[in-house]
Amino acid sequence: MRKFLIPIIIVALAVACLAAGPASTYRVQFTDDVKVGDVVLKAGDYKVIHQMQGEQHIMIFEQGKKELAKVPCTIENLKTKATRTEQYFETQNGVKVLKALVFSGETIQHNF
Repeated sequence: MRKFLIPIIIVALAVACLAAGPASTYRVQFTDDVKVGDVVLKAGDYKVIHQMQGEQHIMIFEQGKKELAKVPCTIENLKTKATRTEQYFETQNGVKVLKALVFSGETIQHNF
């Protein structure tokens, strides 16, 4: 029984990894406190991980090894590669809210 169970577990794990999709990692610096989803991130440097979870795009904001925010995003194709990293904000009740990120060298915009 054990001989049959191990291959089934290995296949199930492989399928789960493929369903999650490959992750892209970026770096971003906020010069002010910024609201991302429901979380306010302090000014500073962050690692941003773009993951696919099924059909949904997810952006994870980390500092060190600590996950601070995990938010869904939509993707917008750009006409050309971005020549620099850009951040787009909207101010709501005196708080900067992250609306979009474009990373240098990429051809997509991440909208929140």
